[in-house]
Order: sequence, then C-alpha cells, then structure tokens
Amino acid sequence: TDSNQHNIYQLSLKYLVIFITPVVVILIILAHPILDLWLGSEFSSASTFVMQILAVGALINALAKPPYAFIQGAGHPEVTAKFHLLQFPIYICMLYFLVNKLGANGVALAWTIRVLIDTVLLRIYATRMMQKTVIKSRHNLLKSEITAFIVILFALYFSAYEPLNIKLVIIV
Repeated sequence: TDSNQHNIYQLSLKYLVIFITPVVVILIILAHPILDLWLGSEFSSASTFVMQILAVGALINALAKPPYAFIQGAGHPEVTAKFHLLQFPIYICMLYFLVNKLGANGVALAWTIRVLIDTVLLRIYATRMMQKTVIKSRHNLLKSEITAFIVILFALYFSAYEPLNIKLVIIV
C-alpha cells in the first residue's frame, strides 16, 4: 500500500541518518590521523579537508539512495536519467571553476555539491510522488537530518580550528 511504501521510505532515511552520521563525524574528526597513519604526514596535511568534505558528501549521497530506489521502483527511470543529464553541465562548470581555484579541495567540493543537488532533486520528486501520505512524518525526519548536519558542521569547524593531536594505535 501507499502508506506502507511511505513508512519504509521514511524509515530508510531515518536509519541512514542514525547510522551514517556518527561514522561521518568520526571520519571528520579523525581525518588527519587516519591519513597520517595510512599515507604519511605530507599527504595527510594536504588531504585532510578533502577527506572531510568527501565524508559529508558520502552522507548526502547515501540520503539520495531511498528516493532514487523509490523513483526507479515506481517505474520512472527516465526521471533519474533526466536529473543526471541536467546536473552534468552544472557539475562540469563547478569542477572547472573549483579545481582552478582550490585544487583537490575543489574536486571534493564540486562532487559534494553535485550529490547535494542530486539528493534535493530526487527527494523533492519522490515526495511529490507520495503526496497522498501523511506530511507530518516528513517534518520529523527533516528535523533529524538538520540535527545531523549541524553536528557535522560543528565537527568540521572544530577539526579545522582545533586540530586534534590524536595518534591512532593499532593493537595486534
């Protein structure tokens, strides 16, 4: 039924926020030590912001999966294809500008902005497809997403201005 589809859709978004947000926050906070341990201090110094932005983008991209699956499952693959065709020239322009201005950081920002646009378009379309269902649950989910992004912004802020001198210890 429509109500059951809506509930599954809302629960999938809710659980994505609940389970992926802590991972993203940990990746943001520990980006430098992880990269330092994995690839060395020179690489980690140049790539910490890239990893942090890509982690945020991964969360945003994960939130695009339920509406993408819903639209595809409802028999409208042309919608997602049109969205991707619409985003392509925007992404290429952003990529060109941001790479020239910010280098690798610009690539990460361009991709994150592209997946944000994709997620917004997909969520708007999927929500319109489900207009018959209760709107109230959508507002509750939006509150949890906003809270997650506020937590992520704080993590980004504090990791940028208060670098943590955390050494990862591997116990074998």
